[in-house]
Amino acid sequence: MPDRFDLENEITNLTAVSDDLVLLAGAVLEREEFSADELSNALLGLSVMVTLRSEKLFDIFKAVFQLDEYSPEMQKYTRE
Repeated sequence: MPDRFDLENEITNLTAVSDDLVLLAGAVLEREEFSADELSNALLGLSVMVTLRSEKLFDIFKAVFQLDEYSPEMQKYTRE
């Protein structure tokens, strides 16, 4: 079962997207042959990665706080 340290780690990992965007911006500025298609593909790839990281982060959040599918059976009955 994940704990709050796993949650903190995933929050930190989400900030890697900022580093990826800075790297991409530098590549676009340095390479004259960087096509619109390459840039579009890179941005779409980053979008997919942000979505995946966010879903993983939310899943760990639910596990740490015992929400939804992670809640104990007794709590499930008292919430209805």
